[in-house]
Amino acid sequence: MSVPSWERNESKVEFIDNARKLYEHTLKYTKKFPKSATFLVTRDIVEFAMIVFKNVISANKIYVKTEGDLAQRRYLLNEVLGNLSSLDAFIPIVKDIYGVQLSDFGWVEWGRLISKEQELVKGVMRSDEKKFTSINAE
Repeated sequence: MSVPSWERNESKVEFIDNARKLYEHTLKYTKKFPKSATFLVTRDIVEFAMIVFKNVISANKIYVKTEGDLAQRRYLLNEVLGNLSSLDAFIPIVKDIYGVQLSDFGWVEWGRLISKEQELVKGVMRSDEKKFTSINAE
């Protein structure tokens, strides 16, 4: 029997899937940027998205058992949040300065993926804190 939609939780690894979608979306749409933006901004945008994807994979490999594990995982997830903020700041620059015309879907989807990843990563961080607290309470 399936779980009703209002009782469903997000998958524990949804933050990885969303990061992959964000990276793919970034690769797809940065191809449409003008060549003049490539060395000034496009490479940075792609790198931010790549670091997000790479760090969520790395963070997911760390099982939090000790305070050191928690600190290492939290460091990676904070890096993810920083790179998501950078993406969110750099993308409008390309739109405004270079006049890049992507479909509304392209711009809106980018923002949606960034916002969703921020929420998911913050949720993982809260969950880690709860798990670590409960492990230490035992």
